[in-house]
Amino acid sequence: MRSKGAITLAVLVLVLGFVGCGATSSYNS
Repeated sequence: MRSKGAITLAVLVLVLGFVGCGATSSYNS
């Protein structure tokens, strides 16, 4: 269960980072 939580957290970080980069590039352009 602990490893599952770590994987979920890692996925959330990746998704947030991807969305953040996309929003930043769209805002700049």
